Amino acid sequence: MDRYAEHSRPILACLLAVIVLLVFLPSLRNGFINWDDQVYVLDNSSIKALTGAHLHKIFTSYYVSNYQPLTLLSFLVNYQIGHLEPFGYHLTNLLLHLLNGLLVFWLVRLLRGRDAFAFFVALLFSIHPLRAESVAWVAERKDVLYAFFYLGALVSYVYYLQRQLKTRYLWAALVFFFLSLLSKSMAVTLPVMLFCFDYFLRRRPDLHMFLEKIPFFVLSAFFAFVALYSVYGGSHDIVGLAAAERFHNGPLFTLAFYLGRIFWPAGLSAYYPADVFYATAYRLSSYLWPLVFFSVFILAVRRSRAVVFGCLFFVVSLLPLLQFLPMGDTKVADRFVYVASIGIFFILAEGFFRLWDKIGGRVTGIRVFLVVLLAAAALFCATTTYRRCRVWETSVTFWTDILKKYPQVVIAYNNRGLAFINEGSYRKALMDSTEMSRIIDERYTLYKGYYQLYNANLAILYYLSEGQYRKAIEVSEAAIKADPDKRYRYQINLAVAYASLGDAARAEELLRESIARDPEARVEGYYNLALVAVNRNALPEAEDFLRRSLQENPDFSLAHEALAAIFYKQDKLDEAIAHYKRAVASGPQDVTAYNGLVTAMMAKEEYAAAWPYARQAVKKMPEDIGALSNLGSVLCALGRPQEAIPVFQRALSLAPSSGLVHNNICFAYYLNGDCRRAEAHCRKARSLSYPVPDLLWQKLDSCRP
Repeated sequence: MDRYAEHSRPILACLLAVIVLLVFLPSLRNGFINWDDQVYVLDNSSIKALTGAHLHKIFTSYYVSNYQPLTLLSFLVNYQIGHLEPFGYHLTNLLLHLLNGLLVFWLVRLLRGRDAFAFFVALLFSIHPLRAESVAWVAERKDVLYAFFYLGALVSYVYYLQRQLKTRYLWAALVFFFLSLLSKSMAVTLPVMLFCFDYFLRRRPDLHMFLEKIPFFVLSAFFAFVALYSVYGGSHDIVGLAAAERFHNGPLFTLAFYLGRIFWPAGLSAYYPADVFYATAYRLSSYLWPLVFFSVFILAVRRSRAVVFGCLFFVVSLLPLLQFLPMGDTKVADRFVYVASIGIFFILAEGFFRLWDKIGGRVTGIRVFLVVLLAAAALFCATTTYRRCRVWETSVTFWTDILKKYPQVVIAYNNRGLAFINEGSYRKALMDSTEMSRIIDERYTLYKGYYQLYNANLAILYYLSEGQYRKAIEVSEAAIKADPDKRYRYQINLAVAYASLGDAARAEELLRESIARDPEARVEGYYNLALVAVNRNALPEAEDFLRRSLQENPDFSLAHEALAAIFYKQDKLDEAIAHYKRAVASGPQDVTAYNGLVTAMMAKEEYAAAWPYARQAVKKMPEDIGALSNLGSVLCALGRPQEAIPVFQRALSLAPSSGLVHNNICFAYYLNGDCRRAEAHCRKARSLSYPVPDLLWQKLDSCRP
């Protein structure tokens, strides 16, 4: 096999790239999900402008208990190029993973000198189903980014060892290491990993071997402290579980979990509840898998330096995650083994090629069997990963996949319910809220107050969305009575319900109280006070409230949208367009801001500028009548009625009784010279009581034969 791959390195690298692109192609159709994506991207004001203040915040703040400024800078670049279009973020993840696969190929080629061996390891690393989470989930950019620099550091260090210890390669490794640490603190393992490479490449120990690594250990110690502080912050219990229980649920379980997932990647999930730690099957495997692993390690000590190296690579990469210290709520995750799995694949490649070489040059049944086995494993990994990438397509698909595996996860019902509400599937949201209540009562009585907050908010949002305002008031008041410490979190929605029932005075009272008592309620509190003011036509007062809301959160898209609507009413089109653009840039999940922006631009006759926003609105919500009508109108204004007609026809298929749509398609047919169809639609619009402009009728009269 190797003689065929020996002189085909570029071909193998290109083949690897093509396979990776095909396997992860579904990830490019994914959107953002309501699990960390909103913190890192959608609601992250730090990435939405390239200013000194934003850069300062990126380099001085923790995000989701992590210090990863370089990851956030990569999101900032994505935002500057494509704002909140998810395709660019997913494409970046995929390209970084592709580069990582090529770096693994390069690294292993340097270590073993065999292209086929390197391709074996790189292929399994690149397409294994455990990779899906790191690539298909925008928020996991930190995995593929830190790994890129981590692998770059290892490649540089191997060159350093293989080229007479030339210092420039060591400096390159140090720079890559620093960049990796700025991407994710998992990179702290690299100084120890360098000793593993010294061992594998048979470097003779001397004082210089230790002194050269001092800068690496200094950086590692500093970033390890930063990571620990982000988790504990001086106020958390580092000891946590009893020592024996922590040992059982820590290193043993973690090793068993990841080894099992690598060798049999079935039942993968983006969320593993704590119950996994106490399942009987996992308790048994906690001893079995580590026993096998360490047995292989001990047997290999005198027989195979490569197997020992692979074992060390795996364990050293996992050191921060072996739960010697509890590190946050997430005990295990598929993404955590992104780099570590290279060690296991290195061991498998060593075994495969030892057996291959032992057979000799003859084409035997065993060699055929080995090739078929490798092809079957690669096909299984590729197809499984391809399907798994679709899990992150939407918030609904994401949480549904988790609930299929673990139907008792409360947060999954809550977040899927919120996603259903955003989609307008209110009945499904209520079903999730009801199921969440049942699970809380049955299983989480100790944490009932904590989980009840999720459930109450979901139920309240459902009733508000359905227009059942009195029911929303009932649930809100019951939640406040049951958990008075969190009353101001409920009062915002309670105020919305009262305002919807016409009791503006009570709504204002609740909102002002929430703003005065809870600083976190100010953004939405001022926003809702503005809406109450708009309902009584107090536009200057509403404008003041909205500006106060934006002082608290300059990227609050709903406040920008409401302020833009006020300016539009006052015929201040430039101000309206500016705030609509801010609303769009801040990431609305629907198309209201897009539609408002297009309408304002058309009022200023800026049709060319309106075109991309109109198209984007339809792309976001293909069945939104307003978005389709705006796109068709812009096309007509640009002199492209033949393109506008199919757009209006699509809108008409969704709303056949809309006089507005019939009027619009009438105008499009007129511009296209089809007076007969134009007149038919105008008559239909009038029959639906839509006021067809007299000027349009006059134009139709003039074009009749």
